[in-house]
Amino acid sequence: MTSESQHGLAEPLLAQLSGRFSPADLDRVRRAYQVAARWHEGQWRKNGDRYITHPLAVAEAAAAAGLDCSMVCAALLHDVLEDTACAPEYLRAEFGDEVADLVERLTAFGDGPAVPDDDRVVTLKLLDRLHNMRTIQYIDTGRQLSKSRQTLELHVPHARRLGLPAVADELQELARHRIEVLAGGAGGGTTATLCALRLGSLMLPAAARGRYLEEWAAELRAPADRRGRRRFAGQLILGLPRLSFMLRRRQWDGRAG
Repeated sequence: MTSESQHGLAEPLLAQLSGRFSPADLDRVRRAYQVAARWHEGQWRKNGDRYITHPLAVAEAAAAAGLDCSMVCAALLHDVLEDTACAPEYLRAEFGDEVADLVERLTAFGDGPAVPDDDRVVTLKLLDRLHNMRTIQYIDTGRQLSKSRQTLELHVPHARRLGLPAVADELQELARHRIEVLAGGAGGGTTATLCALRLGSLMLPAAARGRYLEEWAAELRAPADRRGRRRFAGQLILGLPRLSFMLRRRQWDGRAG
């Protein structure tokens, strides 16, 4: 891909923003894309795409969420400090303190359990994770599973807290689907069994479903013969009414207390 055609990748993003951003803001976004494309030149994603397609997708998600110019620019630049030789001082000189601080704090955030107190940084991380979950099948299976579990436990609740229901729903669906696919690799019929359990789980309180489905998927992935998995699943399905009653009674007792 030539440099000219690579820069053309930003046009859909700029068109997406044209009705909301001023000409000056659009120029700033265009500049952020050009800087990111230059620093990521020669880098590739595991699916064979040029690396710049990832920050561009994160920026498009930021635009779709109605975020401001600094957030869209930070989305475009979010990996240049971690994955290239770009210096923080360069970003600060080019885009100012706000964008540079967002990128630096997001880089420091990483995948650790500590969550920054700036919700803007958390939002960028959620959008970054969203695109990575869309392409998660290209990394090794161990990381697929750990990142899918982390997404359900950490990122989905944060997305709901920040008022991003569409992001939360897609993250949840992608993570659960990936766990089911990996569970299906443990032996024939496992994915169908998980589908049956997911339907059965609808009788559980909504807040408990994700946790139980994740635990069941892990159990079904454990080494066992097909008959053992069927027996385990059958016991779960038969026990769902009782489990549902117990969980709801705990809710009622908690409210009464």
